[in-house]
Amino acid sequence: TNSEHRVMTAIRVAALLSGDPAMIATYQNSFYDIHTDTALLIDPLADPTSSEFNAPHGLRALGKTTNFLMLYKGGPNKLMETANSDLGIFLSYDFCQTIITQFYYHHSVLGAWQNALIESVRNFGYLEVLTGWGRTFGIGKSADSYINEICNFPIQTIAAQLLQSAQYVVTAAFENHKLNSYICLQVHDSICVDVFPHEEPLVDLIMEKHLTHPPLLSILEKQLGRTVPITYKKEKTK
Repeated sequence: TNSEHRVMTAIRVAALLSGDPAMIATYQNSFYDIHTDTALLIDPLADPTSSEFNAPHGLRALGKTTNFLMLYKGGPNKLMETANSDLGIFLSYDFCQTIITQFYYHHSVLGAWQNALIESVRNFGYLEVLTGWGRTFGIGKSADSYINEICNFPIQTIAAQLLQSAQYVVTAAFENHKLNSYICLQVHDSICVDVFPHEEPLVDLIMEKHLTHPPLLSILEKQLGRTVPITYKKEKTK
C-alpha cells in the first residue's frame, strides 16, 4: 500500500516567519480555519456552516485562493484570473482590489514583513533566509520585477527544508525499527511511503511524530521566539 502524507506548511510558514498575530492566533486555536477567516473578510454576513459556503466553488474556496495568492503578494488581476480558472468564479477588478485591501488590513504584519523583504532586496540585491540559503534578485528598481518571487522565496524555501528535515528523521526511524516500509517519493509538501500492511500502525506513528515536529521547526521557533503548529493528512494512493 502506498500512503501519501501531506504537510500543511506554506501559510503556516508565512505566519511563523512574519509573526502575523492574526495568522498565528488562528493556527493556535484548533477550532479556527484560516480559509474560513479570509472568506468572512470577503463577506462578513456569510454562513460558514452552510453547504454553499463550503462547496468546491464556494466562498471558503475563494478564501483559500486568496490566502495562497497573498503569500507572494499577488494583485487583483491575478486574483481575477485564478478565481476564474480554478473556481469558475467571475469577479470584477474593483472587488478583487477590495478583497486584497481587506486581507492586508487584517494581516498588516504579514504585509509589513513582505514590504521589508522587498525593500531589503532593493537595497542589497539579494535575500538570505534563516537557514543560510539565499537568492540574488537585482538591486534598486530592478527588484520590483521580482516582487512575487521575493515574497514567495523565504516561505517556499523554509517549507521545503522543514519537509526535508522531517524526511531525514523519518528515514532514520524506519532504519532503527528495521522496517521494510520505505519512502518511495517526496514531492513539494508530500512524502509518499510504500507501506507493508503489518507495519502501517508504526509507520503512522512515526510520520505523525516527525511531520508535525520536524527538527528544523524547533530551531526556527527558538530563533524567532514564537511557534506555529504544523499538521498533516494521510491519504492512501492505492
